[in-house]
Amino acid sequence: MQGRKILLPVLLVLFTTFTAFSQTEALKMVVNNLAFYKQKKDLKFLGNAKKTVDSLIKSSADSLDLERNVYKVVVYSAILYTDTLNKLNQPESFFSQTSELVDNLSGKRKIYKFDVDMDYAKNCLADVCIRKAFVYENKSDFVNALDLFERAKKYAPSFEKINAYIAYSNNKLGNLQAAAKYYSDLIGGDNTKAEYCRSGGKYL
Repeated sequence: MQGRKILLPVLLVLFTTFTAFSQTEALKMVVNNLAFYKQKKDLKFLGNAKKTVDSLIKSSADSLDLERNVYKVVVYSAILYTDTLNKLNQPESFFSQTSELVDNLSGKRKIYKFDVDMDYAKNCLADVCIRKAFVYENKSDFVNALDLFERAKKYAPSFEKINAYIAYSNNKLGNLQAAAKYYSDLIGGDNTKAEYCRSGGKYL
């Protein structure tokens, strides 16, 4: 389980960044709640941060505000990463809603101004994808597991262990060439070992 963790402690680095660019009182309330969560580890502060950030995005104009939406994905992804038992009672669509918003924001021209914040949100989502994928894997549902592992790789491409998870799922699905590719990446392109993987564990 520890092997899948790809984040620094929640909000450890991010809080400093947010404090630096917080401008309005409402946004400061979001930051304050994130800070209280960091100190007290009480989920109610993440819930309060969500209520505040949701109150800031009501109109069409609000939905186009890049900074507010960055705050939103950071808060939402922090909840997904932290509240594994869903004690805050988020809807079933909460994960997909957050993923879609992160994907949408990633294509915005000025999103580079929020690189640290978006990286944090993506790492949170990658971890959630891996967690969900393991649930499917334990049920031998390798189709859904593979889909989630691949989504995790999209969000955290530098986390090398994802390649092993993708390779394993592909192997279980009989996608031996795809599995061998990821195994080959893991072992530094050793073609002999990759061929062993491609043959299903038997040297030709």
